[in-house]
Amino acid sequence: MEEIYPWFLSYKNTAAIFKDFKIAQGITTLSDINLNGPVSSPMNWRINMKGNLENVLVNSSLSPDPISVADGKFYVTESTIPGTVKNNFIIESANLTWGNSRFTSEGSIIFSEEGLWFYTELSADEIGWGRVDQIIEYVNKKKDPRHDEKPRTFPVDGVFRIKSDYFTWGDLTFNPAYADIFVRDNKVFIDFTKANLCGISVTRSIKISSTKVELYLYPVAENRQLDQTVMCHWGKNQLVTGNYNLSGKLFAMSNSKEIGKVLNGKLKFNAKDGRIYRYGVLAKIFALLNITEIFRGKLPDVVKKGFAYNSIKADGDIENGKFMFKEFVIDGASMTIVCEGYIDLVRDEMDLVVLVAPFKTVDYIIKHIPLVNHIFGGKLVSIPFRVKGNPADPDVIPLSPTAIGAGIFGLLKRTFTLPVAIFQPLLSDKKDKGTESVIEQIEP
Repeated sequence: MEEIYPWFLSYKNTAAIFKDFKIAQGITTLSDINLNGPVSSPMNWRINMKGNLENVLVNSSLSPDPISVADGKFYVTESTIPGTVKNNFIIESANLTWGNSRFTSEGSIIFSEEGLWFYTELSADEIGWGRVDQIIEYVNKKKDPRHDEKPRTFPVDGVFRIKSDYFTWGDLTFNPAYADIFVRDNKVFIDFTKANLCGISVTRSIKISSTKVELYLYPVAENRQLDQTVMCHWGKNQLVTGNYNLSGKLFAMSNSKEIGKVLNGKLKFNAKDGRIYRYGVLAKIFALLNITEIFRGKLPDVVKKGFAYNSIKADGDIENGKFMFKEFVIDGASMTIVCEGYIDLVRDEMDLVVLVAPFKTVDYIIKHIPLVNHIFGGKLVSIPFRVKGNPADPDVIPLSPTAIGAGIFGLLKRTFTLPVAIFQPLLSDKKDKGTESVIEQIEP
């Protein structure tokens, strides 16, 4: 490799790039060599040859992990364009390893005095966003005059076309993931032509310049199984069942890596005909309702039987990583639940006001509290809670009806097209069925 290395360095515009890559070991076997050009000017050489690579190890400033080429075949042919000196390096096949990822590669690289142009297809078993980030940081560093002797454009244009069985981005794993990485005009563009996240198709594009990163996401799922998606993403089964649809448009613009904190856009989710099992928020709400004098023992055991629902609708805006609900309605077989507030999965926090309308228990309420029939006059009964804290284990706090805003009250009213009254039974430890509950009522 030392014999042919000066040829690469002779291209003045790209010499700085090749200096960043050092051959630590390996064998290159060349055959059918036809070389023409002045000995003192390698950049004007015209080359035709075939070659094989064997156990080549490359160290670079691109990454602390070396790139290892177990074997590869290539040939070099001169340009057919008259009056130019361009040599086309054709990779027929190569098997290489970068860190924990294994690749097969084919494509071409054109060397010229103006710079490099490449087209490379890579197939991998697994790639992490960290690898992509390393390429981006390297490109930006080469363009930044603070890291170079003088300001310069990055003399590389081309396309990496990547197909990976698995692509990891933080806690997310896409299976599979196909992406085209374009390097042009000192910018990097990444188009995910195919990406599947636990049954959700997520096409997205990323534009990277030296000053900012722009991200666009378009998640779509149609008639997917909710339990399969939950099992895939969280590794837990028997949490929730049903068929669901999802659509959204998300975007972010940032000059930092914490792009999730500036994510904005819209999401719409709906599910139907399923059951919710072992969900902490519902279990806590039902536990509080079941210890009241009105609902004692009348609500479903979420863990054993599950909470049957007819539909779930969630529609809202993403604002700086927070999902702000415009509509969140669970239409259950035994009750309806509506919510307002936000869930922030980036920062692991949530703050929701929840109204529970146990409409199947209205007859039970009226029977055991005669005063209710006079107070509510046939209106729908609802009970308020606040859910706040870490989504994995939030606090559930009963609220006074006076704490309920007109927005969530109107959402519940629109859901049933009925008059609605909010009340809060006092929690009691007494087991006497004759014990009355104190009721607060509000009609915003």
